[in-house]
Amino acid sequence: MDNVVDKNFVKELGINHIGIIMDGNGRWAKKRFLPRMAGHSQGAKAFKNCLNSCVKLGIPCVTFYAFSTENWKRPQKEVDALLDLLRQYLSNMEEYQKENARLRVLGEVDPLPAALRESIRRAERESAGNTAITVNIALNYGGRGEIVQGVKRLLAEGIPPEEITEETLSQRLYTAGMPDPDLIIRPSGECRLSNFLLWQSAYSELLFMDVLWPDFTPEHLNYALHQYARRDRRFGGGGLWSDELPRYHCHHRAPGAERGAAHPYRALSRLSHRRPGGGNGGALQGPGRHGLFGEYV
Repeated sequence: MDNVVDKNFVKELGINHIGIIMDGNGRWAKKRFLPRMAGHSQGAKAFKNCLNSCVKLGIPCVTFYAFSTENWKRPQKEVDALLDLLRQYLSNMEEYQKENARLRVLGEVDPLPAALRESIRRAERESAGNTAITVNIALNYGGRGEIVQGVKRLLAEGIPPEEITEETLSQRLYTAGMPDPDLIIRPSGECRLSNFLLWQSAYSELLFMDVLWPDFTPEHLNYALHQYARRDRRFGGGGLWSDELPRYHCHHRAPGAERGAAHPYRALSRLSHRRPGGGNGGALQGPGRHGLFGEYV
């Protein structure tokens, strides 16, 4: 097949929900001897471009991991700047009204600054009727905490243990009523979910890409969709492919890759410097960083 990615391609794939772990802002800035906030600002541009591409491709739902519950460990000055960057985006109604996007915030909102909480309420209220795409921003979010909160809701409602099922718990998570993500993309070369949509990602396809989030372009999204098209999704039931089901064989080179060059998007097996949620600068060191618009857990 050719390398065209359009609405028909996405429709044939049956993709209803994509999750994106925005990661690599700080490293992007450090490589250029810039302050970390320069990386976050560039990551915000990548976020807007990616959202625009998702709308054009007709992807019904996308969840961006923007700020984790672990990110409060970062320097207060950086945390304040990150949250203000998000507040500015949410306050700009034209940005998401233009895309006909419905905005949802997933996470614990109460600990956030008052101005940001008000921006969230207004954005969710005024975009509620938009239909082109649902944009979830995971903010002050943690997958384990989400499950704990869901269990607490079940207990508070007095649901008998024998009536608790996967479905009843799913209905009490932040993503209630939404499809589980078909594909989760993590740029930056790190190979972990970092507490992102742990319940919902049980059967998601995972793609780890060795590109820092501020450098993530629509071509990288297209590449990710082609990689998804090559996956054989079985959901634990053995091979599902038959002559009646289309299986794509894509020979789609990653953006910037020359023919025959080493593949730039690979699952890296190197050791990493683990620092869950805390950030801390190493150039290509491991986890613990994606923050707003690209760097935190």
